[in-house]
Amino acid sequence: MNWIVSSLLMVLGSVCLYLTVRKSSILKFPTQFNNLAMFMVPLVIYALIGSLRHLDYSISLLNLGIIFVIAVFFSYLANVTSLKSIELAPNPGYSLVISKSYVVFTTFISFLF
Repeated sequence: MNWIVSSLLMVLGSVCLYLTVRKSSILKFPTQFNNLAMFMVPLVIYALIGSLRHLDYSISLLNLGIIFVIAVFFSYLANVTSLKSIELAPNPGYSLVISKSYVVFTTFISFLF
């Protein structure tokens, strides 16, 4: 799969994700449910891909600890904040634009890597 198809799938998946999050907030689902779904859906997909391709997901205990700390502080808290802003905003598009503004930073800094 080339990068164009991957990018189109990512955009489609992102739109579907945020429409689903918005619909679930309208239906008054708890934020914890949305946050769990945002972690569980990719986990299941990556586990299926790994088992079909016979990938080895072994990781050292030190790296696992580092990943856990980073996941809690950066991913979980960012997701909770983003979901809460979508839930409370009269127009969720504004909160999404603000929360996704890291794309500009990534674009300008990515050439270093």
